[in-house]
Amino acid sequence: MSALVEVASFDEIAAEFRRRIEQTTWCTLTTVDSRGRPRGRIVHPVWEEPIGWLATFRTSFKAKHVDANP
Repeated sequence: MSALVEVASFDEIAAEFRRRIEQTTWCTLTTVDSRGRPRGRIVHPVWEEPIGWLATFRTSFKAKHVDANP
């Protein structure tokens, strides 16, 4: 288990963050469905440092689950 490290600005961790995201092709997005069950899905992130975007169709189950349980 890793310890929580506090930083004053993103610049302090930017190089390590960049190294890690350049190796990341897929990640897991977990939502909660209408019956309260966790639903995990593999998605492809798009990075705009330091933010990662996960795209889906607006009418998908993923979008509906996030709308109901952000």
